[in-house]
Amino acid sequence: MNWRFREQAPQIAVRFDWGRFTDVLDVVGGNGFVLEAVARAHPGLRGRVLDLVPTAEATARRFAAAS
Repeated sequence: MNWRFREQAPQIAVRFDWGRFTDVLDVVGGNGFVLEAVARAHPGLRGRVLDLVPTAEATARRFAAAS
């Protein structure tokens, strides 16, 4: 799944009309690759990842390190 979403996330980010949303909840978002691509393509969008605690914590650390 991670490899697939790394390849497809940029396409998902630009091909879907995310502009109509202000917040996105990525349920079972794993590493957050899709949410990250969407947020980069649509800077005004806020997003959260909901996943199992260890996965969500690792994703939060990754996002914090990137900012």
